[in-house]
Amino acid sequence: MKVELVSRCYKLIVICFIAILIVIVDKTFIHANDVPGVTDSTIKLGLILDQTGPAANVAVPITQGIRSYFRYINEQGGINGRKLNLLVEDDRYAIPMAISAFKKLVFKDSVFVLMGPSSTGAVTVLSGSAQKEKVPLISPVMPEITVKPFKRYVFIIADIYPNQMKMLIDYLLKDLNPRDPRIGLVYPDNETGKVDSAAALKVLKSYNIVPVSKEVLNPGSFDASSQIMNLKGLGQAT
Repeated sequence: MKVELVSRCYKLIVICFIAILIVIVDKTFIHANDVPGVTDSTIKLGLILDQTGPAANVAVPITQGIRSYFRYINEQGGINGRKLNLLVEDDRYAIPMAISAFKKLVFKDSVFVLMGPSSTGAVTVLSGSAQKEKVPLISPVMPEITVKPFKRYVFIIADIYPNQMKMLIDYLLKDLNPRDPRIGLVYPDNETGKVDSAAALKVLKSYNIVPVSKEVLNPGSFDASSQIMNLKGLGQAT
């Protein structure tokens, strides 16, 4: 399941990325003489994802998949004759590292388009910076801030997290239709956890359901035995 989800994630990122490149890099759409990151033979792209931090087990396979697909595209002649040059920066799932990576890729390397960063907190900060610098940013994470208010230069690969959470809970309660639903929330103590837990609580409230437990499990944790024991005990309670 994990491999399948990672595969789908990087495929969605690449599809969005290539679609933007094909449209924007086509001669019909480029009118400026000096487009950052674009020459007659290459397109310079930036990727900001966790390579060594707590989300690396998910982000590294995504990075490898993107590298492999871009290599395939280059072997086929590139996009409109231009080869893709991917520059990867490690944000370690941390906002300060993501900001540093953004500055390097945009101001030093002059990339044409950015993908990333890894976390909701980082994309909340960088979506505004991308808008200001007019650099297209494809985000693999989907907090509501990416689209509300509308941002011309920010793209997401799926629906925003609150809508995803509603669909998940609707499925659990309507399709599976449990007789005595007991739902526990497990989330990290960061911006991602705050966004997701708030969305879940809002949907559960509409069903008049109060979570039996709220457990914190941060990215990179190796042991979840206490959280699991708490949830199992509450799930079996009468």
